[in-house]
Amino acid sequence: MTITSPTLTNCVVHESRAMGSTLRLVVVGGDDSTLDALIERIEGLERLWSRFLHDSDINRLNRARGHFTRVAPETLRLVETMIAGHRATNGRFDPTLLVPVIEIGYDTSVDGRDATPAVELDLARRGVLAGIEVDHVNSTIRLPIGTALDAGGVGKGLAGDIVVEEFVGHRCLGLLVSLGGDVVVAGEAPESAGWTISILDPTAHHEIDRVHLARGAIATSSTEIRVFERGHHLVDPDTLEATRSGVRSASVVAGSGAWAEMLTKWLVVDGTNRLDDLQRLGIAASAVTHDGISTNDYWTSMAVES
Repeated sequence: MTITSPTLTNCVVHESRAMGSTLRLVVVGGDDSTLDALIERIEGLERLWSRFLHDSDINRLNRARGHFTRVAPETLRLVETMIAGHRATNGRFDPTLLVPVIEIGYDTSVDGRDATPAVELDLARRGVLAGIEVDHVNSTIRLPIGTALDAGGVGKGLAGDIVVEEFVGHRCLGLLVSLGGDVVVAGEAPESAGWTISILDPTAHHEIDRVHLARGAIATSSTEIRVFERGHHLVDPDTLEATRSGVRSASVVAGSGAWAEMLTKWLVVDGTNRLDDLQRLGIAASAVTHDGISTNDYWTSMAVES
C-alpha cells in the first residue's frame, strides 16, 4: 500500500520505522513540533503493546498467570477492541494465537533486534477471550490462565486511530498515519479529492487498485510479506497453522484502523466468500487470490482509475 505524495506546501511529511513497520505521517496545517509529538506518541504506544519488549503492558499481562494487572488506559481500549472484533467475526479474528505464530517462526522482530520473551512459550496455543476481565475503575485487566495476547496489526490500526483523534482539530488541520498495511486519515487532505491510496500486488509490488479516502481507514493484510520456514504469519484459529483460504492479500475500508485491520483478518482466514458478508455490513473490501482480484460492490464504488 502506498500514498500518493501531496503536492501542496502546507504539509509536513515524515517517514521512519515504528511497530516493526514503515511509519509514514503526512501532517496538514502542522509544524515540526506537531510531527515530533506524533512520533513520540506512536513510540509510546509501541512501548505499551509490543510483544518484543519485556516490560510492555502486553507482556506483563501475558506473564500475570490469571492475576489482575494494572495497565495504561490505551491498553484497556486495545483489549476491549480485540474482544469486540473477535465477537463480530465469530472468532475468526483471534489475537490469542501468539504461540502458533511463534512456532511458525515469527519469534523475532522484523529488524532482528528483539525476540518474544521465552516465558510466553509456556502459554496455551490458543487462549480464551471470553474470560478476559477489564476493570476501568482500577485500570486493570485479568487474562484467563494460559491466554496470551498479541497486539499485532490491530495495535497498528488503533495507534493510527488514537493519534488522529488526539491531533486533528487540536494540533493540525489534517493527518494521515500509515503504519505498515494500515492507513488512517482525518481532517483536511492536501488535495481536494482527499487522500489517494494505492493498493499493491503482495509480491510484484505494482499497483492493482486505487481508492480515494476522505476520512476513516484502509487496511491491507498479506500472506506473502512475512513468510517463515513453516508458513506465513496469519494463522487459522481452527487449524492453528498458516491460513490456506487462497487469499494472498485482503484490503478493507472501515471507519477506524483497528476495525479495518480486524476485518481483513476475517477475509484472509475465511476467503473470498466473506466479501458478501462485508457487503451486507456496508464495508468495502477486496481480495487478491492466485486467480485474480475479487471485490464487493462497495469497493467498486470507491475505486478510481489509476
